[in-house]
Amino acid sequence: MRPPDQPTPLHSVKRLGRAVGEQERWLVQFVLLNALVSFVVATCVAQFFKLHGAWEQPGGTAADLPLLIATNDTSRDIRNAIYLEAQELADAALDAIGDTIFENSVVMRDREGNNRKYVWDFFNPVFNCPDKEKIGKLVLDGDGGKWLCHVRSQLQRPACVVYSFGSDGETSFEEAVIDKTLCQVHVFDPTLDAAKRRHVQKLTEQEPRLHFHSYGISDRDGKLRTTSSSGELHTRLMDVKKLSTIMAQLGHAWVDVLKMDVEGSEWHTITQWLEGFRQLPFTQLQVEYHYYEDSGATPAKTILQVLRGLAAANMRVFNVEPNYWWSNNGWQFIEYAYLQVDAQGNVVTGPSF
Repeated sequence: MRPPDQPTPLHSVKRLGRAVGEQERWLVQFVLLNALVSFVVATCVAQFFKLHGAWEQPGGTAADLPLLIATNDTSRDIRNAIYLEAQELADAALDAIGDTIFENSVVMRDREGNNRKYVWDFFNPVFNCPDKEKIGKLVLDGDGGKWLCHVRSQLQRPACVVYSFGSDGETSFEEAVIDKTLCQVHVFDPTLDAAKRRHVQKLTEQEPRLHFHSYGISDRDGKLRTTSSSGELHTRLMDVKKLSTIMAQLGHAWVDVLKMDVEGSEWHTITQWLEGFRQLPFTQLQVEYHYYEDSGATPAKTILQVLRGLAAANMRVFNVEPNYWWSNNGWQFIEYAYLQVDAQGNVVTGPSF
């Protein structure tokens, strides 16, 4: 028989149970929670493959599974799958209401005349650039900079090329690109007055990677007479060239970043790109879209065609925001940032043919 003061095995078990209950309950809870999370994740993955038919193919092997797990870069493939599904839903919603709803305006209104939806709502930034960076500073009467992707990677190549159409002499974006990348920066603007032109030319003299061209971009080569929505600005004839002509004359086969703010001329310019290029010759497109509803300068149906055309050309939106200066009219002046990718979601950095 044990002495009275010596604990029995049963006492030891009870004491151990109390210790676990009082001091280590958090560990048990953590293990249970971790198991629950693992179960939920496994269930979601299984449901994804089931919905996409990966586990219902007779005699299927691991090689038959979707690209989501067939490559080493799973983060890229998940991102691509998310984009494709989101774009499919947006296309279905647009098809459901019909293109004719945007024949005369970018706004879809209800019977009482209230704004319900804009054409921009069907082209959201559902493609993620994890290292996007805003380039250019906020100025009193400026646009507030542009969002770029891969500033610290792909734009660090000495052969990098940036085209900037329409600066109006406000060069904070171009100067920031020079400062943060190794790119050659080409500025195009036929609208500058004498003072602004002197400012830009002085910068080009100080910075050998900055180049100024006194012509603009359009859907044709020659002269173009443009006006603002009020008819007061830029009413003189200006020299313009097609993108293909510009690239050929400058000896560029590819442009890494194309930034464009051309006060409404973007619509016929991009339309010409979509019709004239087998593949759009740039990786990134930063464009400010303008819709002057009162003037009717650009039919809303043309805007829809351009937005759909860029999506079909594998230009994927990674950022959208109202123009900084005109934010109260954000649905009329809106900034879009695009990346070109291939069918697998890889960023395109040169011609594919």
